[in-house]
Amino acid sequence: MHVQTFAREKKAPFIVHFAPSRGCITAIVALAFQRCYGGIAQLVEHTTENRGVPSSSLGLAIAQRPASAGRCRLSRHHGCDAIDRARHQCLDRACTPLRGLWSESHPQIPLRATIAEPLTAPSPLPAQTRAASVRLGVADLQQSLTWYDRWFGLVAHETQEPGVVALAPVGGITVLELIERPGVGPSDAKYAGLYHYALRVPERGDLARWLAYAAQHRLPLVGAADHFVSEAIYLTDPDGHGIEIYWDRPRTLWEGQIKKMTTLSLDINDLFGELETLSVAHEAARVPAGTDMGHIHLQAGDITAAGQFAREVLGFDLMLEFGRQALFLSTGGYHHDLGINTWASRGTPRPPSTIAQLEAVQFSVPTADAIIGLRVRAQQAGISSSGDDTEIRLEDPSGIPFIFRYATDPEFGLRDERIRT
Repeated sequence: MHVQTFAREKKAPFIVHFAPSRGCITAIVALAFQRCYGGIAQLVEHTTENRGVPSSSLGLAIAQRPASAGRCRLSRHHGCDAIDRARHQCLDRACTPLRGLWSESHPQIPLRATIAEPLTAPSPLPAQTRAASVRLGVADLQQSLTWYDRWFGLVAHETQEPGVVALAPVGGITVLELIERPGVGPSDAKYAGLYHYALRVPERGDLARWLAYAAQHRLPLVGAADHFVSEAIYLTDPDGHGIEIYWDRPRTLWEGQIKKMTTLSLDINDLFGELETLSVAHEAARVPAGTDMGHIHLQAGDITAAGQFAREVLGFDLMLEFGRQALFLSTGGYHHDLGINTWASRGTPRPPSTIAQLEAVQFSVPTADAIIGLRVRAQQAGISSSGDDTEIRLEDPSGIPFIFRYATDPEFGLRDERIRT
């Protein structure tokens, strides 16, 4: 194996190419860094034989920051330029790729996290409450359906609501709803709304197969990270909606240690060690039937108001807090069912109707009493709501619609037990 480095024109990255000494497959994953860096990085992967089992070795080229780049768009909040922000763990979506794949030679200094004190009373939401799905507006429905089928193997299903199409893994439950909004522009990170939704796959090998397929077919990604509680890959769909695909480490490894949840380099070489081959067919790369919505991460205009709504009205427990920038909340001791941040959206409203955006966040609860409790807390807070005995709809302070439904799915408890224990 040898390494070649090519310096390109201004605003172009250094490209590090690992040339395999044997005839093994090579895949390139383009990582978009345009927002802070005005260039891209390319990840070049190859396999070698190791004790008779194929493994992988990756090289990462970090995009070269042009001298004219100046300060990044969030420097007014964090007081550091783009490179410093990456090295000091400033948690902005534009720097997620650099955070997740930053060289070991650059020390990572995480923001100071505050672990929430245990509550003296149980959460108003039942422990089995889970994120169910998100509803997204898209410019071209057919294009989106084709994209989600190709990269995740999600299949479309009709819904009872006109114009809304549900997507689910083959044999699985709905994780996503799409509605066509012709003519809208791509999602814009400066507004309150979706940061990302997170598809959770059951096994580590599922994540490895998906990444191998994505690399093989050159799907652009925006990041990868080890969060201690999980391993995750990040990307966006054709309308710019943020997506995370991840698997959880066994709960016994992180129970009671949520404060360790951070962002470190993902060991992709070790991840690919789950596979016997990196040549993955589309059918094998489909997310399995057990894939669900692991969590939903939002951008808010006001972190204090959003946090109060999530805790006092919705009834989530606060698990972790990063200063006045981000909150991670859950039920049943999970690391987070709901994330909220103001890294790019502080003081901003919901996007205009001309932009593709999050149109609803949906959670499932295991009892009808949970719906009653939500309605009572909303009334006490002076927040209007709608729905019936099995559903409630209300909006958070940023105007993001939340829908909670009583889950009548007989497998609900089984899936929850698998994930949370």
